[in-house]
Amino acid sequence: MTQDHLVTLLIDSSPGEFRAAALDLDGRAWHVFLERWSGSAKTAWFGQNLAAKLRKVDRQTANAFVELETGEEALLRLPKGKRLIEGQALQVRVASEARCGKLARVTLDRPDSCAETAYEAWLNILPFGSTVPAPRSDRARMDAIFEEALTPFVVLRNGGRLQIERTSALTAIDVDSAGRVGRGSAGARAVAVGRDAAIEAGRQALLRRLGGLLVIDCPGPLNREGGAKIRGALSDALSRMSTLSVQLDGPSRLGLLQVALPWQFRPVDEILHEPGGEEGGETGLIRLLREAETEAKARPAAFFRLVLSGAVADAYTCRKAVCDALLDKTFHGRVSVQTSAAGFSRVEIA
Repeated sequence: MTQDHLVTLLIDSSPGEFRAAALDLDGRAWHVFLERWSGSAKTAWFGQNLAAKLRKVDRQTANAFVELETGEEALLRLPKGKRLIEGQALQVRVASEARCGKLARVTLDRPDSCAETAYEAWLNILPFGSTVPAPRSDRARMDAIFEEALTPFVVLRNGGRLQIERTSALTAIDVDSAGRVGRGSAGARAVAVGRDAAIEAGRQALLRRLGGLLVIDCPGPLNREGGAKIRGALSDALSRMSTLSVQLDGPSRLGLLQVALPWQFRPVDEILHEPGGEEGGETGLIRLLREAETEAKARPAAFFRLVLSGAVADAYTCRKAVCDALLDKTFHGRVSVQTSAAGFSRVEIA
């Protein structure tokens, strides 16, 4: 692994939210980080060391359920030959964050030193090389990166596109080669688009913070040699751009390439969207705070009002003490809040 695969670190700090992204030499984002309310409202994060208490042991499945010091329940897979007693105090490390329908997963491994913050834990697993580049602030670029991490369609550089659909069991990725111009035999064209699609699918999985099973429907016709080239291209990209242990299989006779990635982080879409796919109230509230910051900088003598309704108002009510303190610290009394039972949430001049 060389040192120049991830070369750029972008950050953006706005009221209530901190974002970061790691980019390659071509300016493509491969990894993102997102933290809200300075971590005060965040559940256990990847890499965190925590005290825990063993609540229940299932000897048949070798699983145990522990209560973390955060109050969360987490799953612990018992090491072979390790006997634990219910009620026992433990020190655990978060191996994967909680996500929709799944508990956080922890291990008994405790390194000699650990990251002090979730952001540091994220940086520690990125293949920047010997040194982490100095971060550069770029809000517009960050907005575009997170928008990309949510879109179901991704255009390939040399033509064609991916359609990404995440289900409860797996993430399905369809490759559409329409609009792509290529030379050579049908097999050679299939390998070319398959390699491009596989690499982009790997990037999208890392960018969206996905784990579990990914199934890529590669276009045909593919022989064994062509399939090996596609699989090798994806394996090489993932090994250069991440530190994950990845399992690959295929493409099968039906053209399906299977990728198994370990879960680490809560997926981007679960943080930013409600289960139905709409923008969540917390995301809407953060967006309004960011808009208020932009307006306040553009008009330094003006006073503003956040008019909140629906899910955004509910999110504010749940975080009222934190939000009010943040507004006072950031805007020094220039931005007030008003909730409304009707209408839409907005920033307006007071």
